[in-house]
Amino acid sequence: MKVFASVLVLLFSVVFYSCSKEKSFEIPDLPEPPPPAGLLGKWNFVHLAVKMEAYLSIEESGFRVETVTRYTDTTTDNSGSITIEEATITGQHKYTIDTYAYPKLIVNGVETDAMPPMHVEYPIQTEAFDAPYIKVTADSLYFPQGAIFAVPSDPQSPTLPPSEPIGMNFAIRSDTLFLYGKQTQQYQRDANTTVTASGDMIMVYTKQP
Repeated sequence: MKVFASVLVLLFSVVFYSCSKEKSFEIPDLPEPPPPAGLLGKWNFVHLAVKMEAYLSIEESGFRVETVTRYTDTTTDNSGSITIEEATITGQHKYTIDTYAYPKLIVNGVETDAMPPMHVEYPIQTEAFDAPYIKVTADSLYFPQGAIFAVPSDPQSPTLPPSEPIGMNFAIRSDTLFLYGKQTQQYQRDANTTVTASGDMIMVYTKQP
């Protein structure tokens, strides 16, 4: 069970940086007009809402252990802000993931007895970022250097894994900005461990006066 517990801790720390490849997020050949004026300016971070599913597979010594974990969360202890200019977004975020995850454990193709929900809690503070972006359509942005949000690859360490290019939609309602999209990531943790994760994320901001 210690192996299974460590597997679940690893699973909860999955980060979603890469975007599912969609035609709407392809970089255009011709320059796009600047983003709408309402998008530009300073925005206070309100929260990050996530709905995630993660799959982990370990094969070693004739055993295959798989976990499928689902959870949703709206972050707490939120602070930070961003400044959106015509080609870059600068800023910093701080928030806490505090939720219950619902895991399923499969050993050699056989699902084990139902597992109880597990409480997951860890604070996150991103490094100050200066993220270039490209306006792709009237309501979508492409970040060639990666996302402006993050989750540590290891809850015991503040180190963040490398980011990958990502596309996100945006919407403005009155003084509120929503950045949202569906992201996926797959990577090889080590020679025996594969992690695949996908989820929906919404970042919410309010316009500074």
